[in-house]
Amino acid sequence: MKYSPYSAPGCDKTKFKDTVIDKVITFYKISLTELKSRNKHAAIKEARQVIMWYLITYTSTSTIIAGSLVNRTHATAIHARNTINTQIGYDADLRRNIETIFNMDLSSKVVKPKKFVRI
Repeated sequence: MKYSPYSAPGCDKTKFKDTVIDKVITFYKISLTELKSRNKHAAIKEARQVIMWYLITYTSTSTIIAGSLVNRTHATAIHARNTINTQIGYDADLRRNIETIFNMDLSSKVVKPKKFVRI
């Protein structure tokens, strides 16, 4: 079941989505214009993906809406969700960034390296 922080009465969904975007652009030190641009720099791309991943994974936001918030298609939002889900297991810096931005613990998502057996 998805956790929806704006399921409480009187909570505005639009304000919540804006809060998520504000947290991420403040952390990555980028502007809203850069976030919505066609720019493909790593930090901007990661910020977009984190926003879409969080909204899709932890709220009832559809991929269409999550993508449109950062000027992208639903297919890009699906790709962002899958990419971040995979990278959380391997990339300690990304995991630490997400934990810092959203004040959450992702230690259960860590992937243990496989042991290779020499034949």
